[in-house]
Amino acid sequence: MNMRQSLLWILAAVTIIAIIVGLVYVDRKKSAAQMQQRMADVFTIHNDDHIKGDPNNAKVVLIEYSDFQCPACARAYEYFKDIEKEFPEGVVFIYRHFPLALIHRNAVSAARAAEAAAKQGHFEEMHNLLFEKQDEWHERVDVETLFADYAESLGMNREQFLVDYKSAAVKERVDRDSDDARMLGLSGTPTLFVNGKKAQLPRDKEALYESIRARLSRDAAKDHSPEK
Repeated sequence: MNMRQSLLWILAAVTIIAIIVGLVYVDRKKSAAQMQQRMADVFTIHNDDHIKGDPNNAKVVLIEYSDFQCPACARAYEYFKDIEKEFPEGVVFIYRHFPLALIHRNAVSAARAAEAAAKQGHFEEMHNLLFEKQDEWHERVDVETLFADYAESLGMNREQFLVDYKSAAVKERVDRDSDDARMLGLSGTPTLFVNGKKAQLPRDKEALYESIRARLSRDAAKDHSPEK
């Protein structure tokens, strides 16, 4: 191989390497953009989110990732359950699923029960009942039957509840929230986000309410500040 051929081979190799590096760079930029878009989508209010409050006039959006079998989530439920009554305007509370199946044997089943109830317009009632009766069902083997009993007690059609409970659509709905939680790097429950930022769960209900009042007051002050 003469000098000219060697130079051509070197030039070809350098060109191929440059193309590969360029493709990797473009792919990484595309992946980063896709990740940013997905992050934005996570904190967007979805049509099928479980919402308390008016999203059209929300100044404060609280998103909780929760597990119905988690004792700490049951305590947080006491903090959150009166938000709509306490703040009829300006605050939206969104419940999302993150069942910790490795440590809570019935957590996924409970999430599916809540989603099956949502199909009949009874998500909130089932949500409340699951937390209030957590000690009754958390270690039950026949949990499907018990959840169907709950559904019937709330005025739902039992047979339709069981069909929805076992459906792919309900499974996918629970999985979507769980996938988002893992994408956000969450490892435990309850986890609270306030206007898209991860927040420390307040020590009690009044502390939570005070933090919401403070944020609403700051937003009100901005709305009424004179333009420069």
